[in-house]
Amino acid sequence: MAHGVKNIENRRWRTHHRGEFLIQATQGVKRAYYALAVNVIKSIAGPEVAARVPPRASIHKGGIIGIATLVDVIPPCSGKCGQRWHFHDEFGFVLENMRPLPFVACAATRRGGFWTVPSEVLRALSEATGDDRFARAA
Repeated sequence: MAHGVKNIENRRWRTHHRGEFLIQATQGVKRAYYALAVNVIKSIAGPEVAARVPPRASIHKGGIIGIATLVDVIPPCSGKCGQRWHFHDEFGFVLENMRPLPFVACAATRRGGFWTVPSEVLRALSEATGDDRFARAA
């Protein structure tokens, strides 16, 4: 998602948030989940895109890895919904302007939903990117 290939993030919950947000990598990636994700990418985007997925052992975990703008939410629908990455039984968060950021460690403060990023993480992002808006948000 942070590299701009996947423009819809699927979730079982809805959000009213619109605008920029930071993309956080999960604390851990189980082998079976990683293999399933690669197979889904292969079936949706093709083997060329799936081949660009980094090996499981080299994936950053437990930190901020990118930024995106949430512009819309597609509700669950029956059958095919017409959006390439949307899983019909989930809410599809439509994303634009996805881009990677330098990895900054950040443990989630809660499960699910959007949450406030700790100020020390925002300061570290500001230093890593040279973008002072992260420091201003801290």
